[in-house]
Amino acid sequence: MLKLPESRSDRIKVLAFIGLGTLGILYAAMEFGIRPALGLRNSRRDRIAELTAQIATAESKADQVKVLRVQNRAALGEILDISERYVLRRRLGNLQLEASEILDGLAADAGVQTRPLRELGVTEIPLAADKRKRGANGAGPAPSTFKIYAAQVDVVGGLHDTVRLLRALETANPYLCVTAISIESQPASPAVHKIALEMQWPIWSDPAAMDELAVQLEALQETGAAASAAETAEKAAHVASAPPPVPEATPAGGAEDAEASADAAETDMSADNQGMSDE
Repeated sequence: MLKLPESRSDRIKVLAFIGLGTLGILYAAMEFGIRPALGLRNSRRDRIAELTAQIATAESKADQVKVLRVQNRAALGEILDISERYVLRRRLGNLQLEASEILDGLAADAGVQTRPLRELGVTEIPLAADKRKRGANGAGPAPSTFKIYAAQVDVVGGLHDTVRLLRALETANPYLCVTAISIESQPASPAVHKIALEMQWPIWSDPAAMDELAVQLEALQETGAAASAAETAEKAAHVASAPPPVPEATPAGGAEDAEASADAAETDMSADNQGMSDE
């Protein structure tokens, strides 16, 4: 135990020195111990908040990527479906065979006869001046994805049958365009006319474009299936790693108390029955 001097003034000095030393120790502890620890804690807290924000941003972008992947897959599927149904395809490198088969089938259903189809050529799709897109080097308009295949066919039949053929063409392919119609009467058969139709079909500018889109769609489907499987596995692992629910604790003596209560109730009922019998 610290022994203080007997003199009052000396005791005051010693106590003052002790107080100053204590204050110095507290100041040093604050400056070199507590304050750095608080600064480190605040720094770690800020870093945790920053990482949490980055994780939230990454998750949001991941969700956006999932949505875009689904949208791209749907768009590619729709493009391929439209192309399969409405865009004229080359058969053995020939467009005339495919167009002739389509026309012959619809003409037979409409009850008219067709003469051999004559090709008019392949042309670019005209673009409006304010919608022209420039290529990557800015030297000129970018190439169009589609071109126009034009052909002419002579139809022999009645006017009503020809109208049925035109309606069937419009229904079968809304992208097909009949650009010109000329009707020539036949004096020997007034009810039958010779009608020339000029038509245009959309075709791919690049014949391999449809196959490339099919490959892209297949890759997107495989990626989506892999992502779904990984997400399912992650959820299953999360559920498996979750701690089991803690059962509610039964108070000590709960079973004994319940049994005693049941016995008391049974005894009361017996007593009541006995009293009723006595009466």
